Amino acid sequence: MLEALHIRGYALIDAVDLTFGPGLTAITGETGSGKSIIIGALGVALGARITGEDIRSGAERCEVTAVFDAPEAPEVDRWLRARSIELDGEPLHLRRVARRRGRGTAFVQSVPVPLADYTELGRVLLAIHGQHRHQALLSVAEQRRLLDRFADMEEQVAAIAAETRSLTGVEQRLDRLRSGLERAAHDRQLLEHAVAEIDRAGLRDGEEQELVDRQRLLRNAERIERLLAAARAATAEAQGGAGANLRAALHAIGELASIDGRFDALARQVETALYEIEDIDDALARAAGDTVDPAELLAVEDRLSAVRAVTRRYGGTEAAALAHAGDCRRRLDGLESAGEEIAGHAGRAAALERSLRAAATALSAARARAAADLARSVQGELRRLGMPRARFAVGVTPRREGRGAAGADAVEFLFQANPGEELAPLRSLAAGGELSRVMLALNAVPARAGAAPTAVFDEIDAGVGGQIGVAIGERLRRIAERQQVLCITHLATVAARADAHLKVEKRTSGERSSVAAALVDGAARVDEVARMLAGDHVDAVTQRHASLLLETARRPSG
Repeated sequence: MLEALHIRGYALIDAVDLTFGPGLTAITGETGSGKSIIIGALGVALGARITGEDIRSGAERCEVTAVFDAPEAPEVDRWLRARSIELDGEPLHLRRVARRRGRGTAFVQSVPVPLADYTELGRVLLAIHGQHRHQALLSVAEQRRLLDRFADMEEQVAAIAAETRSLTGVEQRLDRLRSGLERAAHDRQLLEHAVAEIDRAGLRDGEEQELVDRQRLLRNAERIERLLAAARAATAEAQGGAGANLRAALHAIGELASIDGRFDALARQVETALYEIEDIDDALARAAGDTVDPAELLAVEDRLSAVRAVTRRYGGTEAAALAHAGDCRRRLDGLESAGEEIAGHAGRAAALERSLRAAATALSAARARAAADLARSVQGELRRLGMPRARFAVGVTPRREGRGAAGADAVEFLFQANPGEELAPLRSLAAGGELSRVMLALNAVPARAGAAPTAVFDEIDAGVGGQIGVAIGERLRRIAERQQVLCITHLATVAARADAHLKVEKRTSGERSSVAAALVDGAARVDEVARMLAGDHVDAVTQRHASLLLETARRPSG
């Protein structure tokens, strides 16, 4: 329930503080007094759009706070828990701050929250109905939601919506997989060709460098042979080279050592050098004995050409080409697993489709039953509101697009004001008074599960009067037995039935106008009801009439 509304710097309001109680509160005042400004400020407190033009002239900011008693509503509890906001036994505060320069902010219990989230909470707490600014009833989506609330089917709808989201996700994943598979299938030949070519090449890491080294050796075979011959001539003992000279030196130094022991070490050194020269000569002889096949150079160059051709195409090195082959194999394996994944997702999508179809069929049947009940209830309310020959129906038809997040049905309210006319969509209704009464009838239907705890009716009685006005007052009073109701009204018969009466007036001081509002009771309320009855010509008779109306209006009309 709305407990208080604090307004600062909004439109023509400098500062207004209002308190509200349970039941029906009438909001009255002369035309242009600012009643709709009060409702507009309440809308802002609940998340409605606000611009710099809405800020009071001369003020830099506007602030509106709506205070609710701690509501016992699961939706509110879920909203608060999801954002880790605790009431701690305090009332629930929704506060909007708008600045002429800079961004506005929205707070719940002093915690800043995104405006979309803030507005979501506001819709749960309070609903504003009116024939001009609040035409939600004309939306087929709202009509469907109202039918579902009436029949307490919102959990079923939420389950279908969740399952629809799951199916949509699976279908999107399936589309991506299929598109990827189509692209991959196009690349399959390229992948297979790359793997086959790299495999045929039989690459080995480091092979290219080995081939380059062997190629250099083979290309210099004749020069190597000449150099080997020259080296052997210089070292071989048989050819009078260093070996022969060292052996002669060893013989001479050996004789010296036999005479003088000081030459023993030198003799051993020369002997070691001779052995090393002999080893060198043996190695040179073996190298000279290696024969070079001229065909080997051709084979090496062919292999080097083949290796380089593959590595150039697949990364520049043997390691890169081998890694590319591994990646191609993984992608080819992925094509096989993608097919399996597609089959799995297709099966899941089919199962979700079947489940959704069954749930939507059950929901359609329940909606059809609820539609007939709602139509009978609304038609009964319309009779009480002075429209005994009006017809109201709820159309439940298959959606043209088939599946939807709210089921497979299109729901639309149909109305016939006068006999002989055809039932037509409610959105085609032109008469404001008729629309107001249909709206009121819908709100008066008792089994309206999930309705906001506070309802605001903005001039819902416009264009009607007399006995119909009395009926509207009675319907509003009935609604106020189960939810708090605020009603802007021009009808004394409605205002007299209210539990509380809020009077709004515009005051002018010098060149500046401002809106003020206050609860009236006793003689002040009699005066206001008298003004509503007689306009500017209030006299003793009108006041007596107003007093009598207030005394009798609180008694049920039967």
